[in-house]
Formats: sequence, C-alpha cells, structure tokens
Amino acid sequence: MFRAAFGPELVMMIVAVRLLPTVIGLGAAIDFIQQLDMNETTRYTRELSTYFLEGLRSLGNARRVGNPKNSGSIISFQIGSIHPHDVAGFLAASDIAVRAGHHCAQPLLESIGVPATVRVSFSIYNTQDDVYKTIAALVELKKFWS
Repeated sequence: MFRAAFGPELVMMIVAVRLLPTVIGLGAAIDFIQQLDMNETTRYTRELSTYFLEGLRSLGNARRVGNPKNSGSIISFQIGSIHPHDVAGFLAASDIAVRAGHHCAQPLLESIGVPATVRVSFSIYNTQDDVYKTIAALVELKKFWS
C-alpha cells in the first residue's frame, strides 16, 4: 500500500497559497485608498451626513443620539418608540444597510438611558440619492408604524 507523508513546508505553502487572494485584495484596497484625496473624502462624507441629519430632523419624531463636536460620517439615531432592530429590518427590506443595537457601547448607552440605536454610515461609495432613499424609507416607516 502506498502512503504519502507531507512535511511542514508543504503544509505552510498550502496555507500561504490559500491566503494569496486575500493579500492581493488587500494590496488593491491600499492602492485605491492611497489615490484618494483624504480632505475631499472627508468633505464629501460630511456633506452626505449633513443631508441625512437635515432629513432626520424633518421627520419630527427622530432624534440623533449624541452630538459630537467633530461629527464624521457615522450617525446613531432613534425613530420615536420604534425599536432600532425594527427600523433596521424595515430599511433592509428597501435594500438599505444600517446597523442596530449597542454597537459595542452597551455601558455608555445604559448610562444615558438608551436601549439601542440605529447607526448609518456614509463613505465614498454613497451618493445623495442613497441619503434621499434612506430618508424616504424612514418616512414610509413612520406611516407603517402609525
């Protein structure tokens, strides 16, 4: 009967080959990010956040959780008494990706009396249309839960 035995070198090579697509992808991501103008990227994502906050205020029963001095492109919010997981599920049905929950900040949220939040974040791949679509879906959410 024939038996094969593989040394540790071959096993390490197999592991390294399996990671090759990941390494190539990481390299491409780094190249992409290095081509960006970070000042322009920051300006653009803050602009999207500003549009979102204006739309959020127009809903009436929505509130931003927290009010940082240097707000970036990540916004935590609540819509009236609708549980954040319900908000996230409703938005997901419209192909809008948000996060809901404690966001690794449960002690902080408990200290301010907030059970959970919805978190939206904007980046270079988002557009004003994404913001408008999100606000329109939140308007529909209010109608649905009324």
